[in-house]
Amino acid sequence: MYTGGKSYSGQPWLFKTMDAGVSWDTLTALGTDTTLLALAVHPANANIVYAGKANGVFKTTDGGNNWTGTGLADVRAIAIDPGAPETVYAGTANGVYVSTSGGGGWVAMNDGLEDPAMTDLEVTTDHYLVASTYGAGMYRWHINTGINEQTTTGKTATLAAYPNPARGRVTFSIWQSAAKLGGAGSGELRIYDANGRLIRFFPLPYALSPMPSAITWNGLDDRNNQVPSGVYFYRLSSGGSRSVKTLIFIR
Repeated sequence: MYTGGKSYSGQPWLFKTMDAGVSWDTLTALGTDTTLLALAVHPANANIVYAGKANGVFKTTDGGNNWTGTGLADVRAIAIDPGAPETVYAGTANGVYVSTSGGGGWVAMNDGLEDPAMTDLEVTTDHYLVASTYGAGMYRWHINTGINEQTTTGKTATLAAYPNPARGRVTFSIWQSAAKLGGAGSGELRIYDANGRLIRFFPLPYALSPMPSAITWNGLDDRNNQVPSGVYFYRLSSGGSRSVKTLIFIR
């Protein structure tokens, strides 16, 4: 077990216990230049640990005796995918980043985030990366499909499906805040299967309004084939805002 943070005097610290907290060793190799803000331990190898600091993500493979910088800055949170431990997520003051090589390289994944300043990250048992922000609520990102979902209200574009679960046919109700109307108010509605494949695309060439617009889907894909029963994701993009939700469709 590892724990860390900052002492009352402002001194960063990092401790490690191998006997369930009976005794603790102080680890100094990480340095004392900036406060330790995040820790994540490999689910199958406790010697592999990631630490987040203002000057980046650091990694140890020998239980904290030696650390290597892997990049980034202003790191506030770190999460490891337990099903694929080489996949590591870092929440920073400038958004969320992912490495699929254990910190060997980082790629931004901020599409759809209204506030990039992260406070926490967690990978859930149902394959979501959950992210909390300073000023725009919480988001979740489906690891298997690569789709963002915002879990708070207040988005400028709103989307709902009725009924849900749906049998054979479903109607999507779409409307947009009047404060955001005007100019390019058009958008698009996309439907994805559980594997992230695009199933159906609906362009919305008209300007959205505060009054709901409706699109009916009969379960056919873009090739006019009937889709099987299952879980689907439907996403509205309009005027810079995005809303993604889950649909259960039954033939």
